[in-house]
Amino acid sequence: MKIFKFARVVLTLALLGLVFASGIVWHYSRPARSQHLGEEKIFVVNKGEGSGEIGIRLQKEGLIRHRYAFWAVVGLHHLSGKLQAGSFRLSPNMSLKEIGQTLTKGRLDQWVTIIEGVRQEEIAWQLGREMGIDIQEFLSASQDQEGFLFPDTYLFPQGAGARKVVSIMRDNFEKKTKDLWPQAEKNKLSREQVLILASLVEREAKKDQDRALVAGILVKRWQSDWPLQIDAAVQYAKASQNCPVEKECRWWPVVTKDDLKIISPYNTYENKDLPPAPICNPSLSSIEAVVNYQLSSYWFYLSDRRSQIHFSQTLEEHQANIRKYL
Repeated sequence: MKIFKFARVVLTLALLGLVFASGIVWHYSRPARSQHLGEEKIFVVNKGEGSGEIGIRLQKEGLIRHRYAFWAVVGLHHLSGKLQAGSFRLSPNMSLKEIGQTLTKGRLDQWVTIIEGVRQEEIAWQLGREMGIDIQEFLSASQDQEGFLFPDTYLFPQGAGARKVVSIMRDNFEKKTKDLWPQAEKNKLSREQVLILASLVEREAKKDQDRALVAGILVKRWQSDWPLQIDAAVQYAKASQNCPVEKECRWWPVVTKDDLKIISPYNTYENKDLPPAPICNPSLSSIEAVVNYQLSSYWFYLSDRRSQIHFSQTLEEHQANIRKYL
């Protein structure tokens, strides 16, 4: 009998606790304000943010009463895994449920990260997957823009077309590189030459500390009328000849000895001049490395399987490095 009474007390206390907790959640899940109708804010959810960080920032910006209630409502309605990154129009007049649901489907802008060293075709396919942009439209809008599609993390407007996206990327390029061109001119390099060389450096040197030295070797070889002998440029030529744009492709294929005879202005084994255009969209660090290239006694380099670069002054040293590291 005593056990039964104890169980009944425990159950009653549990029910009272549940009612109390529900009351707290209900109180804090109400809109943060009931006046000032129409007052809205643009709230940006960063890539990788979870409901915990989002709730804290929502409370700080006065859009909700308390972060704990937000977490409870998001969990109750199974919204946690559906929250999107991007920008949203929110109001303190909205309930927590309305805010949670808006964060799953009502974004105004979308985060997209374009990595360094990719071709415009790779960007086109990525934007097709992530934003629904027509691939052919993007390639048409980005024609002659290889090298200028600046790698970065962007907040693109939801529903933006190909031309708008290209314009945003090109504007970002101009903004990020504007201070470099006086030094390039001082070094007697045009902007087009800098971008071509930077695209080669981007694909050849994976570590920032190697890039200025690699850039110096390429400039020295080019100005001495030597072939640059860049495998990445041959990769570009090979993929351009073998990859139809209408399907996703292996844009950086393995280069064989036969490929070194490919007939293409991008074949830097057969042609002594620079390629006619950049082979990818380089990072700011690669562009800076070319603008401030480092001259040395080296004429050769190779990258081993761990992306470690080994430099050499003579062909004999270079061939020894090939035997040792490759």
